[in-house]
Amino acid sequence: MKLADIIAQVSRAHVVQLALEGPYQEYGLGLIEVFDRLGGVQPAPSDMMLVVRRVADERDGEVYHEVYGINQAVPGDEAHYGLGFMAWAKWLGSPVCRETLDSYLAAEIVLHCLYDMTFYGFTEEDIAGEHGQVRQTIQEVEAGDMRTISLEELLADLAAGADEGTEDAGPVFDAFAEYGLVPS
Repeated sequence: MKLADIIAQVSRAHVVQLALEGPYQEYGLGLIEVFDRLGGVQPAPSDMMLVVRRVADERDGEVYHEVYGINQAVPGDEAHYGLGFMAWAKWLGSPVCRETLDSYLAAEIVLHCLYDMTFYGFTEEDIAGEHGQVRQTIQEVEAGDMRTISLEELLADLAAGADEGTEDAGPVFDAFAEYGLVPS
């Protein structure tokens, strides 16, 4: 079953209810607008199988929903692909894995996919702009036009800032420390 088939099965009212009351309520109105626009999008073939699954955060046990693609065109490829820059037509033409269909209500699948589809913007034009910026940054790094530093240098700079009482460094340093990334 493709995402477009699932969208066709769900009621708008159910999606609206989940969008306004669920984990993505901060983005609810934007998600609803995109849901409404998807009716005019023709699904396109896609090699990506959509997966939605519950994942517990290792630190605090908080459960979140991960959305990713598995490339079916490459046998044995089990890599998890982020799909935030994929065209909406391809999202609609992507099959949804059986485990996801068995684990979630149709409206929940739609909502989790909508959130991931709109991570970089609520229009495909906005998403294309973000994608262009990412590609430009990659080109600048590869050409040596952008200064980069190693993780070790970043952590050392953050530690020095935290030691000096730099207001901005403390929370970032603390976040790195929480993950055990602070140099000893």
